[in-house]
Formats: sequence, structure tokens, C-alpha cells
Amino acid sequence: RALERNELTLVYQPIVDLRSLEMRGVEALLRWSQPDGLVIPPRDFIRVAEETGLVHRLSQLAVRQAFDDLAGWWREFGHGPWLAVNISGAQFREPRFVPELQAMLEQAGLRPDQVHLEITEDVLIENLARNRAVLDQLDEIGLKLVVDDFGVGYSSMAYIKNFPVSTIKIDQGFVRDLEIDRDDQAITRTICNLSSALRLDTVAEGIEHPAQLEALRSYGCPLGQGYLFLEASGPDAIREILAGHPPWLERAAVAVQ
Repeated sequence: RALERNELTLVYQPIVDLRSLEMRGVEALLRWSQPDGLVIPPRDFIRVAEETGLVHRLSQLAVRQAFDDLAGWWREFGHGPWLAVNISGAQFREPRFVPELQAMLEQAGLRPDQVHLEITEDVLIENLARNRAVLDQLDEIGLKLVVDDFGVGYSSMAYIKNFPVSTIKIDQGFVRDLEIDRDDQAITRTICNLSSALRLDTVAEGIEHPAQLEALRSYGCPLGQGYLFLEASGPDAIREILAGHPPWLERAAVAVQ
């Protein structure tokens, strides 16, 4: 019913260059707001969509809308961010996942390198032989592959090394107490060093305070996202940023200085 009533909408959170504070990408996130005002979190409705077999229909709707928004920004401004899209395990197992994704890219008039697919560690390694074949197809098309929530699953750099991955995202659980927790500091610094050595980009999630930004910059982490910059917002907010009005410059200025 939510699909039929258009109760599912997309919001976007900027992914920011931690040095220049310029927006580099956006992550697309689904939101379900019911008529009574109740907001159902994605962790609940995505799981139900997988169990009921609706996740493929749901993902197609979300990806098409995200592709249309991205194409619109690029047409309007002549430049724009890359788009990060989360891929669930059920989507990844769909036999026509790759050709359908490629067709949607072509319909929207987007280049493959404008899209980053975010895949969690557990999905990445659940069936190594099959997943390697799918990842190779995506890599051959030119799509960027991102390991999401890095550090909360198997966290094996051997898996990262042997898959065509371009970026890892440091889970926000390590960033939350980065100012005071020495273990989180050591883990985050190590992830940044290893990913740099493997020539991978790193995105830190959940940045909320200038002190966290300052620490991540000192570790050499190139990219980040979180409420310090902007909470997940509608397409118009991204349009404002592209027009030259990033709302986070003053909030993040402490760390830059």
C-alpha cells in the first residue's frame, strides 16, 4: 500500500571532502512516512520487503528516482555529485540485477562512474564465487563499489583486496566516541592507513562534531558525512548546495582552522 500511495520518498545526505569541505557525493536514503505522521525506519521496512519479496520492486522505484534526480542536477548545473545507492543482499541475488541496473543508467543518461553501489561486508562474502562474478560485471560496466559499515562485520582486508572495491565506509560506531575513546581512535586510524595503502577512498559516517572532523583529517581520511554537514534532506537542499550555498561551512570552520 505504501508503494501505491507514494508514501516512500528519497532523501540525500552529502558526502563531503574533509579538506576543502566541498560536496563530492550524496547518499540516497529511503524514508517511509505514513499518513498519521509515523515514520518507519528503513531497517524495519527493508527487512520486511526482503521477506515478502517486494524489495526488488522497492529498489527499482528508489534507484529510478535517484537516477532522475542526479541527472537533473547535472543538467541544471553542468556538474554535480556522485550518487551512492545502498544494495541489499536480496537485490544482489536477483539474476537480472546487473542488466536492469545498466538499463536504468542508460535511460537516465548517466555515466557509470557517477554511481557508487554500497554493499555491506556480510553481503560481500556470503557467496564468494557468485558475488565475485557479479562484482566483476559491475566493475566492467564502470560502477564504483563501496563496502558499507566497514568494521562491524568480518573486516578482512584480504576480502577487500581481492574484490574490485574502490571505497570503504567507516561505520559510525567508531566515529561516535572518536574524541574520547582511544580504541576507536586506533581502529579508525588503522582503517584509514590501510585503505590509503591499498589506494582506496575512505568515507567516515556519522560526523557530528568539529572535533571528530579534526581527528579524521589528522588520520588522512578524505571523505565524510553526518549531521555536522547536513542531515538527510530532500532534492531541493542538494540543489541549494550545488548553487553555492553549503550550510555547513561555519559549523565545520573550527576544524579547518
